Amino acid sequence: MRKLSFLPVLLAAGLALSGCAAIQGAAGERQLSQNSFLEPVMVRPNESVVVDVPYWRALVETGDEFAPYFQALRLDANDRSGPDGRVADVSASAPWLRVQRVAAPDGVGVSMLDARIAKTVTRSEGSGRVINVQYTEVITLRFKVTVSPDAPPTPAPAEPSAADDAVSEPIFQALLASQRATPVTVTLTDGQHTSDVNLYLDIRQ
Repeated sequence: MRKLSFLPVLLAAGLALSGCAAIQGAAGERQLSQNSFLEPVMVRPNESVVVDVPYWRALVETGDEFAPYFQALRLDANDRSGPDGRVADVSASAPWLRVQRVAAPDGVGVSMLDARIAKTVTRSEGSGRVINVQYTEVITLRFKVTVSPDAPPTPAPAEPSAADDAVSEPIFQALLASQRATPVTVTLTDGQHTSDVNLYLDIRQ
């Protein structure tokens, strides 16, 4: 089984990060929608949170050679491309994508409730009659995070340093925040390939 990793392209896309938005969920259960996987999910002991987390990726396919990514990320551009060579946003559920294992601290449980994939495709002609296809994808994963009453809280972050204060870009501030959170690693598989995604928790009383 080939091991892959999700490669965020937030810098290249110039995406600004902002706080997560609360969504009305089931009774006794909060539901959040994140703008980035780097944003720590705030959760309290003895609480469950449903959170939608996006992962942005880009990959290039030349000719008939496909990168060995998950199966639903392969889209037939010939059937869907318009006169401008660009495919409109395509979204599909990925029920075949499942959790293989979860590496989480004691008292923390994580399960995946749903996975959806949205994709756009841009085709261009290269040299030697080669057709280049550029894929831009976002995979939105819906996780349920459950924290037991005795789960240890996330350690309080250290006082900001001068170097931290000098970092003003939202993406790097998010990176700093994720480094001060409780990490959870979720290994996903489509039956052939595996890929690790990280979820960052801020467990507080």
